[in-house]
Amino acid sequence: MAKKLFCTDTDAGTITVIDPNSNPLKVISKIPVGNSPRGGVMFTKSGRGYVGNSAGDFISEIDAISLRETARIKVGIAPMGVGIIPGDNYLLVSNSGSNYVSLVDLTIRKEIHQIPVGREPRHMAISKDGDYAYVAVSGNDYIAKIDISSLKKGNHSSLADIREVSRIQVGDGSAPYSIGLNEDSSL
Repeated sequence: MAKKLFCTDTDAGTITVIDPNSNPLKVISKIPVGNSPRGGVMFTKSGRGYVGNSAGDFISEIDAISLRETARIKVGIAPMGVGIIPGDNYLLVSNSGSNYVSLVDLTIRKEIHQIPVGREPRHMAISKDGDYAYVAVSGNDYIAKIDISSLKKGNHSSLADIREVSRIQVGDGSAPYSIGLNEDSSL
């Protein structure tokens, strides 16, 4: 598969696909995905991409080869950030308007669990080992550490184990928005 850049165009409701090898850069396609897509498109190894539509209650699945939206998956209100759990079986979605993180089973394209966090969860990072997700909780000025280690085996028989296990305070009024992990997956 040829390399492509995927740009989230919030106001246009599209994902613009760009050929990074062209000079000047050339737009290949525009994929309509709904109202107000936010954050980067996250891809599985097989080329399925996911982006939240913050003015609605769904995420869009796009195909990196056909360059079209292939599904819409209902989640909470105002989905912002998405993160693919290692193994490509599950997706986490921060729902800024619902104050929880959705766990989506990508095989059946359905939300299967809701993880309560504070007000206005935003973007996230997932550790390479698949043990934890870190979610910026903008409205309460902290980073939520969510234990996702029980999903490593590819099943979701213990959904109660997938929960916020600690809060990392970042300071009053800081309104954290995004998270990045360094190469060894530590903060």
